[in-house]
Amino acid sequence: MKTLIAGAALLAGYLLLLNGTPASAGEGWRPMTPRQMRIYHECLKAAWIDEWCRGYAHRVDAGFDRAYPACVLANHGRPYLLGPGYWNRTDDYCAAAARER
Repeated sequence: MKTLIAGAALLAGYLLLLNGTPASAGEGWRPMTPRQMRIYHECLKAAWIDEWCRGYAHRVDAGFDRAYPACVLANHGRPYLLGPGYWNRTDDYCAAAARER
C-alpha cells in the first residue's frame, strides 16, 4: 500500500512539473505561469484560425482577398504573423511569444 501511495505521489509531482504543455520542452525549460499559458493558448487558437481560413478562402468564389479577412473576423481571430523561421513550428513560436511577455 505504501508503494502504491509513493508511486501515485511521484506521478502527480511529475505531471505537475511538466505543466501539461509540449511547448515547455526545449531550451531554457521552465513551467509557464498562468498568464503565459493563456497567451500561449490564444496564439495557438489564432494560428489555427489563420491556417484554416487560408485553406477555406481558396475554395470560395468570392476570391481570397475578400474571403480570408471575412473568415478570420467570423471566427474571432486576430492578425497572426509567424516570425522568420517559424512557419512550420507554430508550437515553438507560440511558446517563445508567451515567454517574452
